[in-house]
Amino acid sequence: GNTDMSQKAFEINKLRRLLRTSGKLYEFKRKGTNAYNEPTEEETTVAVIRGVYHETYARVTVVLQESSKIRSMPQPTILCLWDDYVASRLAIGDELTIGPNKYTLQGAVNVQKMDVAADITLELVQDNGTKF
Repeated sequence: GNTDMSQKAFEINKLRRLLRTSGKLYEFKRKGTNAYNEPTEEETTVAVIRGVYHETYARVTVVLQESSKIRSMPQPTILCLWDDYVASRLAIGDELTIGPNKYTLQGAVNVQKMDVAADITLELVQDNGTKF
């Protein structure tokens, strides 16, 4: 019905306001590939998205030899407009640098399945290049 549309419009406007006041521009880059389709160090900018950085706590199962324990790890995410995310054509593995930290894109969640907001999920890359 009509209420769904107005609810969606309301949510989009709310998010746009948040992005205007608190959002920053995030530049996602992708490593190039050579003729053999191997990654090169040359990076090109894929997209610049206005978003709000926040951390959610993801429950991660850590396996320690015989036992596994579940611990909460901060999951860095960037909240942005769903349409901006879709239009950006970002791909898993694209890179983002925030301050001294480098992140790779893990995916994105369509928040509440409303096509309003996307939560872009990031993973911190350690200095030596290994994933956390």
